[in-house]
Amino acid sequence: MLRREPNAYPTSAGYPLAPNLLCGSTMLHPIREVDQHLVDRLHVSMRLPGRYWPSEASVVTSGPDGVSETVGACQRRTWYAYRHTPHSDPPTAVAVRKQEIGLLIEAQERLWLRQAGILHDQSVRIQWPHPVVPSLVIAGEIDVVLRDDTGALILGEVKTGHGYWFERTVLSQERGEPIGSHVLQGMLYLDGFRASSELVFLYFDRGTLQRCEHRLRLSPEGIAIINDRAVPRYRLGSLYTRYLELHQSLESGALPPRDYEPIYTRASLDRAHRLGRLSAGRLKAWHAGEPIGDPLCHGCPFRSRCLGNEA
Repeated sequence: MLRREPNAYPTSAGYPLAPNLLCGSTMLHPIREVDQHLVDRLHVSMRLPGRYWPSEASVVTSGPDGVSETVGACQRRTWYAYRHTPHSDPPTAVAVRKQEIGLLIEAQERLWLRQAGILHDQSVRIQWPHPVVPSLVIAGEIDVVLRDDTGALILGEVKTGHGYWFERTVLSQERGEPIGSHVLQGMLYLDGFRASSELVFLYFDRGTLQRCEHRLRLSPEGIAIINDRAVPRYRLGSLYTRYLELHQSLESGALPPRDYEPIYTRASLDRAHRLGRLSAGRLKAWHAGEPIGDPLCHGCPFRSRCLGNEA
C-alpha cells in the first residue's frame, strides 16, 4: 500500500504540489538573485606594469574637425587598473550581463566557424617585446585564426554591440567602419602575429543579430588600412609610444591626465553634436539638466575617483 507523507500529493510530473504561498513562504526573485550573484563575483583583474594588453592601446590624433582627441583606452583608467585601485563605481549587473552575452555569442560563432571548415585555431595567446624598450611586453589573445582556400591565415576578432549608434556607424553598408579601439587592438595583433597579414572583424548586434565584416591590414609604414582604405591617423608607432608614456606614469606614480570628459562643457557638447556623436536622448538629457560626457566615462569603474582627481 502506497504511503503518503502529510501534504505530499503527487502531480503528473511526480513532484508534490507547491505549498500554499500564503502560508508564510517567501517569494523568490530569480533575476534579482542572479544580478546579485554577478555583482558579488566581480574581481579586479591583476595587471603587472611592464606587461600590457592590446585592448589597452590608445593614440592621440586629430579628429574629423582637426581637433586633437584620444582614440582607444583612457590612460588614467588603465593606470588605476595597473595600480590595483579598488573600483569607486563597480560595474552593474546589466553591464556584466552584456559582457557575458557577448562572450556567449563569440563562443557560438567559433563553433560555427569550425563546422564551416575555416577555423584553424582559437583563443591564441601571443606576446612580443616592445620595439623600443624590449623589457616591456605586449601580450594578448586572438579570438580566432582562420584559413582561406589558398591556405593563408587570417586573424579574426568577434565583437558585439547594440543600439542606434552601433547600427549607424559600424553595421551600416554605406558608412560603417570598425570601432577605433578595435582597430588599434587589431593593428597590434597583426604586428605580433607575423604569420598573417590580414584581420577580419566579425560584428554582431546583440539584439537583432544583424552582422557585418570589416577588414584590416597594415602598410609597410605601419599605417592602418581599413577596408582597403589607408587611415594615417592610426599609426603603429604612435601606439607603442603611448605604452611608454603609460609605463613612465606607473613608474613615477604620477596620475595621467584624463583622455575623455566625464562631464561635457558646452563647447564639448556642441562638438560632439556637430560630429554626430550625440544621440537625441543624450542631448535631451543635457537640456533637462543631467550631466553627460563621453560614453567611455559613463561605465568607467573609476569614474568618481577620476572626477575627484584622486590618485
